[in-house]
Amino acid sequence: MTITVADDTPDISIGESAKNNKSNLVTHAENEFNLVNKKEGIAAGQFDEFQKEVLQMVELFSTFGHSGASAPMAINLISTLLKFEPITPLTGEDDEWNDVSEFYKSIDEDSSNGVVKSNTDSSKCVKYQNKRDSRVFKNADGSCTQIDGKIFIYSDGISVTRHNMPNAEDNSEIKIESFPYTPKVEYIHLDYPSTQDE
Repeated sequence: MTITVADDTPDISIGESAKNNKSNLVTHAENEFNLVNKKEGIAAGQFDEFQKEVLQMVELFSTFGHSGASAPMAINLISTLLKFEPITPLTGEDDEWNDVSEFYKSIDEDSSNGVVKSNTDSSKCVKYQNKRDSRVFKNADGSCTQIDGKIFIYSDGISVTRHNMPNAEDNSEIKIESFPYTPKVEYIHLDYPSTQDE
């Protein structure tokens, strides 16, 4: 990978090996990065390393010869896996969980005065985290939840995940009714600005 400079603006290119056989996809990626570098307020070279890495991935992807039908499917799979998310539904079987109880049994924060104290009821501290999707947890009673399953979008455009709200439906946690289960994200549009929750 090489970077040439023209008019004091970094010009991102993929290197000599592909110059004579550059795909439209690579050309598109290079053009987009070069446009970013020319925008005011972005220091020259600020994203060079990141751009080179991405261009290497784009170049590699372009060599696979995907069609207009297969490319979106491959891109979706790559995106899912890079986010550490599963590509098939979770089974909920025993070998799919890690015991993370130790993280929960050691402390119990008293929200009334901020004092951190030992949790004496160890049965409440039994907690398992799904190996395939770290957002999914199983409790001592066998009930399962997905954290960050809801994203709340305020009327002023700010989006957040919310926890410890008085009403369960106002939290980002989703109760899992049964397995197999495919983790999901719901987008909840609110009719008031974020300042109202401050």
